[in-house]
Amino acid sequence: MQKAFTIISFILLVLNYSIFAQKSRIDSIKREIQKANTNTIQIDLHTELAKTYRRSNTDSAIIYANKGIQLAQNIKDTIRLSLLYNQLGNIYKNRSDFEKAIQYHLQALDLRKKINHQKGIAQSLNNIGVTNFVQNNFDLAMDYYFQSLKIKERLKDTLAMSYSYNNIATVYNIQKKYNKALEYFSKSLIIKKKYNDISGQSFCYSNIANSYRELGEYSLASQNYKKALIIKQNIDDAYGISKVLYNTGKLQLLIAEKQKGILKNQTINKAIANFVESNKLAKKYNFLNNQIAAIKHLSNAYEQKGEYKIALITLKKHILLKDSLFNIEKLSDVRSLEIKYEAAQQNLEIEKLKRKDLKRTKELEELTILKKRLTSLLILFITVIVIIIVYYQKIKKKNFTINKQHKTINNQYEEIKSQNEQLKIYHQDLEEKIKERTHQLQLEKERAERADNLKTSFLENLSHEIRTPLNAIVGFSSLLGDSNNDNDTKKRHIKQIQTASDSLLRMIETILQASKIQVGEYEIDASKFRLMELVETLIEQTNALLAEKPTIHFVLTMDKELREINLFFDKDALHHILLNFLENAVKYTKTGLIEFIITTNKEKQLLFFVNDTGIGIIENQIQNIFEPFQKIETKEELFRGMGVGLAISKGLADLIKAKIIVKSEVNKGSSFCLKLENTVLLV
Repeated sequence: MQKAFTIISFILLVLNYSIFAQKSRIDSIKREIQKANTNTIQIDLHTELAKTYRRSNTDSAIIYANKGIQLAQNIKDTIRLSLLYNQLGNIYKNRSDFEKAIQYHLQALDLRKKINHQKGIAQSLNNIGVTNFVQNNFDLAMDYYFQSLKIKERLKDTLAMSYSYNNIATVYNIQKKYNKALEYFSKSLIIKKKYNDISGQSFCYSNIANSYRELGEYSLASQNYKKALIIKQNIDDAYGISKVLYNTGKLQLLIAEKQKGILKNQTINKAIANFVESNKLAKKYNFLNNQIAAIKHLSNAYEQKGEYKIALITLKKHILLKDSLFNIEKLSDVRSLEIKYEAAQQNLEIEKLKRKDLKRTKELEELTILKKRLTSLLILFITVIVIIIVYYQKIKKKNFTINKQHKTINNQYEEIKSQNEQLKIYHQDLEEKIKERTHQLQLEKERAERADNLKTSFLENLSHEIRTPLNAIVGFSSLLGDSNNDNDTKKRHIKQIQTASDSLLRMIETILQASKIQVGEYEIDASKFRLMELVETLIEQTNALLAEKPTIHFVLTMDKELREINLFFDKDALHHILLNFLENAVKYTKTGLIEFIITTNKEKQLLFFVNDTGIGIIENQIQNIFEPFQKIETKEELFRGMGVGLAISKGLADLIKAKIIVKSEVNKGSSFCLKLENTVLLV
């Protein structure tokens, strides 16, 4: 009997509940709040309710946001608390209470900074920027936009970056910095294309076109309006199509101002056609703002064409529409009050229903008094109910089995889908790795071929360079045996043999030194020596080289205080580098001046300059001259050498912590500077 009564009570409750089955989304959320058994669910539901009320009823939105804040503070849920502060900021922004809006956005920002929630920080900075933007504080808005963008770039959140680019570009447009606006709209467009965001692409094209129009780049503006229009037509965006059409018409009127005669009338007619089509779409879908803009510009077009009567009629239509928009806005305010009234009425209705529930409960209690009288009827009723329940249980069990199978199939489908996605990603990664590896192998192949060519060239040069002094030694040695030669002639031959021997010895030393540097066996040998002694040796060696080039003038310029100092340094390395500079200056200069300058900079670092008026070096070849086996050659002349001198000099400079600086201009000369950064100067 007790079970039967319980079943009857349940049926009555179900009947009562069915009255409210078709409630709105807001009522549904309110019921969910009542049922929620955890604080986090209640907070999320209050947040959702505040978001739903945000545009229609800001008073209710604030009430539910504050309830959510209280719950979040009680359980110290920082993330949800920051979301609610952010929601309150947006609500107050919609109410035009910008001071409170920024206050709550700053509170959200502080919380997110404490937990280092970078994505949330970027969102708060962007929201503060938007609030400043709607107050026309454009510089401040821009500062927050860039702070937000910087975080998004660090997080590599590309899609979020595109929204920041749009915000920044919009401010630049208002500030009439149209080139900067183009730069950021273009950046956003690239991202929208990457993510196949069609709607976003059309937005970028439209704004890019507006910027080009303001810059007077009418052809580029027209191209971008066309792209925007095609996309909006493809996605059936009636509002967007209407807007692009009247913007295209505005552009055509600007173009017509620079035209004359028939061509001008044709362009104005095109503009009129676009305004008419824009107005037609706006009227069909009740886009009142677009309709007002299209009719206003249509009036301007007729005026520009000289059809003043039509222009006046069209202008009157524009004024009527504008007045109607004002009335609609007033009606919107009235509707807002009506919504608030309806919300209050709904709350009263809920209270009434609760009272009805209490009344019915009392009625059920009274029914228990009469249950003995209704026993026979209840037994019959219970029997019917039991039959219904048994039948219902069978159907429920069958439905449960079907749902279980359906769920299993869905799980299998999702698993297969996931595996396909993984295979697709793996395939893409594999293709990228193959491409990358192929590219690396191609580069290695090219390097190997270049190295082989350089090696061949080096061996040919080496063969030639060794053969030349050896031929001289052999030739002059054979002449020494000629008894007809007098002593002066023999002395000249001996001198030639010595010169050739010295050349061969220097060549061998150069090869050995290059090998030591290459394998890392060169050891720095620092010692004390007079700088002037080294300079005198270099001058003597350079003058010997200049003996065959009398048209070259050699000049030494040296700071007076440096003539008496001593250095504690690797003398051989310093001598080799500077002699190489001087030898190259002599080699590549036919006539003119070679200047050897020794000085110091503000940091008291020694600087050695070798300047010449020789053939110079092509700018894009300057980096290559320090590579092994590289030689400077011209169409008119081939120069001796193995192509390792500057490579050795660079290697030695790196070892002694020195820096080589090269400046050169073709057919004007070159300047080689050696800067000693760690020199020990001894007075």
